[in-house]
Amino acid sequence: MLGGESFVDVYKDIEDLSHNKDGDDSSSVDMESNNSESRTKFRTKIPTLGGVARMVAREEGKTLDEKQYIMYEVLACTFLLDLINKQDVDGRPALARKMSGVLGSERSHDMDRLTEILEARGGRKQLIMFVTGLAGSGKSTGINVAQRFCHEFCKAASVMWRDNTFLFTAYTGSAAAAFGGLTTSSATFLGKQNLSDDDRRMFEGVRILVIDEVSFLKDSELDKLMKNLQNLGDPHLPFGGYNIVFGGDFQQLRPVNVKDSEILWHPSSSGKLEQHVNCAIILDDIHRFRDDKRYGEMLKRLCAGELTEKDIEWINTRVIGQNGLELPKCLEGNACYACYKNMEQNSITVGIFDQHLKDTHPSEDSKELPPTHTLIIEVHVDSTTSCSEKKLRSLRRRIMDL
Repeated sequence: MLGGESFVDVYKDIEDLSHNKDGDDSSSVDMESNNSESRTKFRTKIPTLGGVARMVAREEGKTLDEKQYIMYEVLACTFLLDLINKQDVDGRPALARKMSGVLGSERSHDMDRLTEILEARGGRKQLIMFVTGLAGSGKSTGINVAQRFCHEFCKAASVMWRDNTFLFTAYTGSAAAAFGGLTTSSATFLGKQNLSDDDRRMFEGVRILVIDEVSFLKDSELDKLMKNLQNLGDPHLPFGGYNIVFGGDFQQLRPVNVKDSEILWHPSSSGKLEQHVNCAIILDDIHRFRDDKRYGEMLKRLCAGELTEKDIEWINTRVIGQNGLELPKCLEGNACYACYKNMEQNSITVGIFDQHLKDTHPSEDSKELPPTHTLIIEVHVDSTTSCSEKKLRSLRRRIMDL
């Protein structure tokens, strides 16, 4: 699966490489210009799989564990296979030479041989991957490193890269916004009965479709996704022949207010997901808690339903109001508020903004000009649902308390 460079060698001497900006992140390949009047030979640098992983490690401090690296290689090799299958015939010899540099193989122009190499390293002619693991296990990191490699390769190989070449989507808007993606519903037109020409143009150039939070997806929505992608792509292939990464954890929240038959993993569902998945990656490391391994291991036991008495005692030491523990008025660093209702979230947001104005702006009776770094837009929004005066008074008190 890992090919010529074993995983243990990928990050070997990474500290030494940090002093060398170029490292060994690329491979030089002999090329020939396609100028009809004269053919000029030149050398170009093509990124390698191990090289890009080291590049990300140096630049961002993120290293992949072995399972993440396998996921990375499967995605990257699938992407290259897709390029082979969809490349114009005249461009194939040059593409073959560049791919040989990536794989570290002999300089062969034989596309069949290259296809064998890519498939041996996990590439699929159509990838339908399911990647799962606890929160913080590195699902997004593995996908992002694969996207980085594919972008670097396209840049070096003069292959067009579009904003949607890797199309990132998530079921909820908040999760999609976290990585600059779209909601799955809007990106794949789940709310539409018929697809327009504009919809088809928007989907042109998609090579890898990422759907995060798959545990929220209903069975009927998966069926609609299948039909829409077949409408956009090949009607005879599952999901239209597109390469898809389904990410998520089925131990997290299930769809709200639905029958058991609508839950993807339930025996009474259609079973479409497991019938078509041809690659499953289960990540079991918890990278998010490298600096707090005790908490990470406790969360693992909590997820498995294996909490110990010591775990419970430890959690209870953090109950607000006990043992002299109080909630700070102002949270610092990357801390955030977890709110049960939107009303609480809105009141906290208003309070934070109000404090920002007090800290950075002159008082109302001051002649000093306000700063230019804050834009205030005042609007009046009518609620679509009735709100009692009692709730409004409660909301006002919460805002004033902040």
